[in-house]
Amino acid sequence: MKAQIITTLTLALGLTITCNAVAFEIKGTHDQSCLNCHKDNGANYNHDNEFYESRSLAGTKLKNHADLKAQINRCSNFYDSAWFPEEEAEIVKYVNDEYYQFIMNAVVVQASNLH
Repeated sequence: MKAQIITTLTLALGLTITCNAVAFEIKGTHDQSCLNCHKDNGANYNHDNEFYESRSLAGTKLKNHADLKAQINRCSNFYDSAWFPEEEAEIVKYVNDEYYQFIMNAVVVQASNLH
């Protein structure tokens, strides 16, 4: 019984450490990959919270989670990031959580469709 408890606790601790390492790596990947283009490097690319809010709330480009996912996929393909789908999904989640706060998989109903 003690051996089972110790094994369970060891596995749980291992999963916790792994999850934290993955989350840390995603931020590092975002900072290294995405911020090469999306930061102020003297070329007027100041992509701070205000930038992201203006692009999502004002309705210029990204209107929902699907738009964000598609844009990150375009960037990934253009720069040949070679991310696995799971990694790309983590980048989408990180950028959404940090900047956009879109609701995932929301169904958008336009007023013109309502009767």
